[in-house]
Order: sequence, then structure tokens, then C-alpha cells
Amino acid sequence: MELGAIVELGKTEATQNLIRNFFLAEKYKKGGSQTPPEKVIHAAVIGAGVMGSGIAQWLSSRGVTVILRDIAREQIDRGLANIEKIYGDAVKRGLMTEEKAKEGRARICGSTAPMELRDVRFVIEAASEKLSIKKEVFRELAMEAGPKTIIATNTSALPVSELADVTVSPEHV
Repeated sequence: MELGAIVELGKTEATQNLIRNFFLAEKYKKGGSQTPPEKVIHAAVIGAGVMGSGIAQWLSSRGVTVILRDIAREQIDRGLANIEKIYGDAVKRGLMTEEKAKEGRARICGSTAPMELRDVRFVIEAASEKLSIKKEVFRELAMEAGPKTIIATNTSALPVSELADVTVSPEHV
């Protein structure tokens, strides 16, 4: 009886993910590749809402040039205003100088137009939490992104594997 329950538990997606995480952690404890990680220079964030604009600000404050993309100009404007507020608050609290904030703001470009993302190392999707919308975004990104581009999602509620399945290179999701 217990053995049957354990076998059933072992078949779940959550258990499989935990097992995979365990083996990856063990692999990296032993020392992974000796090649240093590639520095991220360009990134794109799809979705200019609170989460997307926050991610774009965080990246730009660390020297990454960011394309912040959304379907509506109003969303881009709201996202850029949110970024402006985050930078302004950081300056007021003494976390960064006005010069650093200005440099960070200058690294963000807002756009509503689809564009080639071949030179972008990371694309982070932060669109609405609807599977159909995210799948459409991932389909488009798969066509725009370069062969080495990693496409990530900000979702915590939707199955990432379903998003990866609609791309040309699911291993890059």
C-alpha cells in the first residue's frame, strides 16, 4: 500500500522537478564548467506592468541595456513612469547617485513594435497571467530571438513546460 503511494508520488511533475533540482545541485557542488559565465549586455522584458518595469529597472541598474516592450504605448508610458519612480526613490534614500540613476534610465528603451532580438542574451516575459497570452508571446519570441537567446518567464502559477512547447528551442526556455 505504501509502496504504491510512493510510486504514484514519484510520477508527479512536482516530484520529477525536485529530483532534477537535486541532481543539478549535486552536479554544481562538484564544480560545473570552468568557463566563466557570459556577461549579459542586452536583455528584453516583454510586459511593462509593475513586474516587467521592475525587472527592467533592476537590469538597467546593473549595466544591462533593456528593451521594454508591451502591446500598448500607454502601458510603456506607465512602465517607464514606474521605473522613474523606482530610480527617484533610490536616489532619495541614498542607494544611488542621481548620475547612476540617469545612466540606468538611459539604458531602457520602450517599444510597442515587434523587433529582432538576435543580439539579446535574455528575454524575460512578464505579460498577463493568462496561458493563452503567454503562449502567443512565446511563439512570437521564438521567431524573433537568436539561437543562443534564453527566454524566461516571470510566472509562478503557469506551467513553464507548456510555454516552452510552443517555441522552436524549448531547451532555451
